[in-house]
Amino acid sequence: HVVLFIYKDINTMLKYAALFLFFIITPSIADDSAYEKVRDTIFWLKLYNKEYNTLYCGIEKSKGSRVTIEHVYPASWIASSHNCKNRKECKFDKYREASSDLHNLWPAMKRFNSSRGNLPFGEIPGEKPRFDTPKCDFERTTGKDAVVEPRDKVKGQIARSYLYMVHWYDLPTYDLLPLMVKW
Repeated sequence: HVVLFIYKDINTMLKYAALFLFFIITPSIADDSAYEKVRDTIFWLKLYNKEYNTLYCGIEKSKGSRVTIEHVYPASWIASSHNCKNRKECKFDKYREASSDLHNLWPAMKRFNSSRGNLPFGEIPGEKPRFDTPKCDFERTTGKDAVVEPRDKVKGQIARSYLYMVHWYDLPTYDLLPLMVKW
């Protein structure tokens, strides 16, 4: 029975890997089509199909409840690294693969995802939460050099996602390497 269990797990793993590769390799008119397929067929249906917590605030969401999906390494930065004007016009396979990589995708409430946009992460002195409700240690500065600081509990997860993307896809660090290593 143990061998059958391992065999089933390997088959399941191979099935998801094949499904992921199918979406990446399948020709498309493009842009974020691979991300959209992964979002709709794997992210919500296979990974977050039970209760889960959002990235930035740790808010518990019930089964079937959907929020936005955060790219820890912003998709716009991935597009830019391929000299694309924007995400929607980036037709490179490497962009499609990177923008839909599940290691970089996390559930986040829309207002926090929108507030971050494609801002870099940073450390902000003091405690000044961006929003009063829900109560959440999510901070953001404003201006030309604005940064976002997530709650301490997820800094390690964010750093691992970010560093994975930089390493695996040879993406620019945007001078965040020391901070990500620290986290």
